[in-house]
Amino acid sequence: MVTHMERMTTKRTLWSPAFWTMVILSTALGQVQSDTCSAKDGSDGHPGIDGRDGLKGHKGQKGEPALPTSGTAQYGQKGDPGQRGPEGMPGPKGFNGRLGEPGPPGPSGPNGDKGSQGGFASPHVSAFSVTRTLPDVPKPGSPIIFNNAITNSGGHFDTKTGVFTCKIPGIYYFVYHAQSDGNLCMSLKSKSSTNHVQEVEFCDYNTRNLAQINSGGTVFNLKKNDQVWLEAVNNAPRLATLPDSSSIFNGFLLFPITV
Repeated sequence: MVTHMERMTTKRTLWSPAFWTMVILSTALGQVQSDTCSAKDGSDGHPGIDGRDGLKGHKGQKGEPALPTSGTAQYGQKGDPGQRGPEGMPGPKGFNGRLGEPGPPGPSGPNGDKGSQGGFASPHVSAFSVTRTLPDVPKPGSPIIFNNAITNSGGHFDTKTGVFTCKIPGIYYFVYHAQSDGNLCMSLKSKSSTNHVQEVEFCDYNTRNLAQINSGGTVFNLKKNDQVWLEAVNNAPRLATLPDSSSIFNGFLLFPITV
């Protein structure tokens, strides 16, 4: 049986002459070429591109712990305080807190000094309400006498003359109600201290001669000592003087006017 080493020996024996013949021819040919011509050395090639980064290395081992301190560290002296910085901007307003419970009432304080008397009620009141109970017929062109005073604050209306005299300058309202059984014309008049006269006339024509009411009213701006009265116009029939139907004349200050 032919072994492996024997097969290799057989092959070397068969190829050895041919092999060596080719080696000799190649060597001779190379010597001839080297004797006949020679080429220059080539130039250096260009640097190649950088290669890729290598893989990340493995995580290193944990280092040794630091040495403990001795606990005898020295501190320097406290420095001087710095200058106060500028005041900052005020912050936003916070929410209102909840109202607390009301506290107990405090003790009463001492009584104050007595105040001075007020100056409005007494000098600024002027009003009257008067009725007529006389049987005579009023004369045209003269003040009608209202002899019975229901109200006459300050005594500014004269029941003997039938004339109201202003003592408090201001705006006044006057009104009357008169009962008659015939035609009746009445006039509300005011006269100033310079004899300037203002007049408002009211007429009621009673064709059936029945008892009826004639009324009228106006507002006057009066100065001190101005006078106001009510008078009949022309030959007016008499005013009724029955106890349950008396004629009435009223006047009062609306508000004073101070100069």
